[in-house]
Amino acid sequence: MNIKSKSKGFTLMELIVVIVILALLILMAGPQILKLMEQNKQGTFRNDVQEMVKTAENAFTTKSLKPNSGIKIVNGRKYLCMSLEQLKSEGFLNKELNDSSDNPLWMGWIEISVPTGNGETTYTLTVTNGEYYLQEVASNKVDATDLTSTTSIHRPSNCPTVSSYGDVGK
Repeated sequence: MNIKSKSKGFTLMELIVVIVILALLILMAGPQILKLMEQNKQGTFRNDVQEMVKTAENAFTTKSLKPNSGIKIVNGRKYLCMSLEQLKSEGFLNKELNDSSDNPLWMGWIEISVPTGNGETTYTLTVTNGEYYLQEVASNKVDATDLTSTTSIHRPSNCPTVSSYGDVGK
């Protein structure tokens, strides 16, 4: 009995059809996946900024309890204005500010202002992580803020100019 065996496998046409279908799926799903990745990065940045605000609140409370500790009174308001480097060096912030090559990942300022009488506490942020940038935004509006990609950073405009605050740049 002589039976010819037929080779098993895909024809070239079948392979091309499968590749075309996969390419169409990638073209349709790709932008959505990239959008989700971008939203995730922005959400992480906002969460990190909110963590830094809580850290600054802790620093403000701690410093308020000590005389001559960096709280300044200007026009009837108590101010704390610290760079992220100062929050880190004074033990308030645990986040790494530099990468393994000692390049800055995070830079910026956080200002807290509290009236000496009754009134609301305000926060001003100027923070960048090299990819996203937040300038002079009240802490309760961090979630609704549009992020930009500039890396310019400067001290918030209301921060009292006191040499002990140091400087990140202008």
